[in-house]
Amino acid sequence: STEFDFGTLAISSLKLLGDAHMNNGSVRLTGDLPVPNSAAGKVLYSSPVKFREPGTHVPASFSTFFTFSVTNLNPSSIGGGLAFVISPVDDTVGDAGGFLGLVNATGSPSGFLAVEFDTLMDVEFKDINGNHVWLDLNSMVSTQVADLDAMDIDLKSGDAVNAWIEYDGSSG
Repeated sequence: STEFDFGTLAISSLKLLGDAHMNNGSVRLTGDLPVPNSAAGKVLYSSPVKFREPGTHVPASFSTFFTFSVTNLNPSSIGGGLAFVISPVDDTVGDAGGFLGLVNATGSPSGFLAVEFDTLMDVEFKDINGNHVWLDLNSMVSTQVADLDAMDIDLKSGDAVNAWIEYDGSSG
């Protein structure tokens, strides 16, 4: 069993990649300046977490809770979002924008699961709108979707959004 609480973030427990950085006790995935360029960052837990029950091939159950906000420092920017990712060790950052730093335009890493909180409608990825949550399995074209407009949640508002992600490994 692995448990950790990032109530007060410690840089020693995180691996910051790309444009990710700490600022006043928060992790920021892009730069702090309102520049027109796209940016992408990735934050990994510094120690590997096993997602299989010991001695079996059965996926382990897990739950996580985190709070985030999306603030657009550049009004001319079209958006992006963020994703909670489970993947093999990967020290690379994918492309910005609709790729959310997960993959790059030329190819896709294998073996990742992501819950994306997306603020951009990408026709290329069959997005339903620019305010949704998707479940990505090895692809930016998602398998499950939730329209946040229908729930009166606006990811681009700058307000704090609480997210709970739970997986029951016993259900396969």
